[in-house]
Amino acid sequence: WVGTWLNGLQYYDEKSDKFIKIKHDPNNKNSLGADNVTWIQQSADNETLYIGTTAGVSKMSLKNTQYFTNYKESNCSQKIDFFYGLQILEEKPHDIWVVSFNALLRYN
Repeated sequence: WVGTWLNGLQYYDEKSDKFIKIKHDPNNKNSLGADNVTWIQQSADNETLYIGTTAGVSKMSLKNTQYFTNYKESNCSQKIDFFYGLQILEEKPHDIWVVSFNALLRYN
């Protein structure tokens, strides 16, 4: 997995010998949250990828790479000025901490 700035998330497909791009689609709420990727964290059980973006955190099942659950500022109980998912740490399966510019958030 490769996170890019402006070109979303990419992975190498051995069968086609090409990189596959996964990008944000403004018409699809279940697409990657933004095309600027700041962090990638794979879950300990190897089933989920958490992607930090400039729009928050996107959660993707490795079984379905076209569907994302997005956690944005609107999902938070407090106002956060810059909710970039700068760093993501998994405490236990599917219980994550997100470090942003001005906040430390926990999702489970």
